[in-house]
Amino acid sequence: MKVRTLIFGLLVSFESWAQGSAIQWFGLQEAVRYALEHQPVHRNAELGVAISRRSVQEVIGIGLPQVTAKADFTHYLELPTSLIPGEFFGGEPGTYIPVQFGTSYNTGAGLTLTQLLFDGRYLLGVKAAQIVQELASKEAQRSRIAVIEQVSKAYLTALMAEQRQMQVASNLKSLNELLKNTEALYAAGFVEQLDVDRLRVSYNNLLAEQEKVSFFVQSSKDLLKFQMGLPVQAEIGLTDSLPSVEAVSLIPALATDPNQRIEYRMLQDQLRLAEMNVKRYRAGYWPSLYGAASLQVQSQENRLKDIPSGTWYDMSLVGLSLNVPIFDGLSKVRQIQGAKLELLRAQNNMELFENSMNLEVRTARGNLENALRSLKVNEENLELADKVMRSSRIKFEQQVGSSLEVTEAEASLKNAQIAYLTSLYEVWLAKLELEKALGTLDKNF
Repeated sequence: MKVRTLIFGLLVSFESWAQGSAIQWFGLQEAVRYALEHQPVHRNAELGVAISRRSVQEVIGIGLPQVTAKADFTHYLELPTSLIPGEFFGGEPGTYIPVQFGTSYNTGAGLTLTQLLFDGRYLLGVKAAQIVQELASKEAQRSRIAVIEQVSKAYLTALMAEQRQMQVASNLKSLNELLKNTEALYAAGFVEQLDVDRLRVSYNNLLAEQEKVSFFVQSSKDLLKFQMGLPVQAEIGLTDSLPSVEAVSLIPALATDPNQRIEYRMLQDQLRLAEMNVKRYRAGYWPSLYGAASLQVQSQENRLKDIPSGTWYDMSLVGLSLNVPIFDGLSKVRQIQGAKLELLRAQNNMELFENSMNLEVRTARGNLENALRSLKVNEENLELADKVMRSSRIKFEQQVGSSLEVTEAEASLKNAQIAYLTSLYEVWLAKLELEKALGTLDKNF
C-alpha cells in the first residue's frame, strides 16, 4: 500500500512539473493579443475608461430629482420656557412672567423633493464630463499602441537573439570539425602544434560567446514576457522567424496626417475642454433655478404611548428658488481670463505637435532609408565573408593555407554575421518607428 502511494505521489509530482514547465508558443500576433488582455498597465488604462464612465453618470445624477426622507423624535425632559410681558396678564409694565408651552414628546417625519430646473454650469459640466470620458478612451487606445510597440520590439529582439544563437551553433559545429581534422593532421605530422592551438583558441572563444548569446536569448525572452504581462518564470517559444530583407515592405508613402495620431486627437479633446472651461466660468453669471416640494407629518403628545394613536398634523409645500449672481469680487473675471490663457496654451500644444510630428516622420523615413542601405552592404559583406571562410578552410585542409588565415576569416565571418543581424534589426526597428510616427502602427493588430 505504501509503495502504491509513493508511486502515485511521484506520478502526480511529475505531471505537475511537466505542466509547470510546458512551453507556450507565440507568434508576434499572438504575443500582442495576449499582452492586450494581460498587460497590467493596459488593463489599468481600460479600467480608467470604466471609471470615467461612472464619473459621467455621477455628474448627470446631479440634475436628476433628489429625494430625501427625514424623521425626528424629541423628548423634552423640561419644557422650554418663554417669557411673556407681565402687562399681558395685568402685571406691572416691564416685568415678565415665565410660561412653558408645548408637549413632552414631539415626533415628525417627512419627504423632500428638490429638482434642478436650470443651471448653465451643470449643462456644461455634463458635456465636459463626456469629453473626459472620450479622453480616457483615447488614453486606453494610446496604451494599446504602446503595448503593440513594446511587444513588437521585444519580440524582434528575441528573434534576433535566437538567430544569433543558431549562427554561433553552426559556426561552432563547423569549427569543431575543422579542429578535429587539424588534430588528426597534426598527429600525422602534416601541420604544426601552432595551427592546432590557434584553432583551439578560436573554438574556446566561440564557446564563451555561445554562453553569452544563450544568456542574451533568455534575457530577451524575459523582457518579452514582461512586456506581455506573462510571468517571467514561464517558458515561451517563438513561432515566427526573423524577416528577411525581401519581407520589408516599401517605405510608406502616406502623407503626414496629424489626425492619424492618437496623441493629436487627445490634444483636440483637451482643446475642447479648455473651450468648455471658458464657457463654464461665463455661465457663472447666469441665474440658476431650483424647484422643491415637501410633505411632512407631526405629532405632539405628553405621553409616549399616545403617539401611535394620537393626532398627526400634515404640512406640505412647493416652491421655487432663483439665485441671481450680482457681484463676486471679480473672481469670475479672473477665472475667465485664466481659462482663456489655458485655451491659448492648448492651441499652442496642437501647433507644436503638428510640427514635431513632421520632424518625427522625416527622421523615421531617413533612418529607414539608411538602414536599408546598410543592410544591403552588410548582406554583401556576409556573403563575401562566408565565401572567404570556406575558401580559407579548403586551402588549409589542402595544406596550401595557414591556420592564421582560417582564424582571421572566422573572425571576419562572425563580425559580418553580427553586422547583418544588427542591420536587419535596425531596418525593422526603423519601420516600426515610421509606422508609429505616421499613426499606423496598430492597423495590423
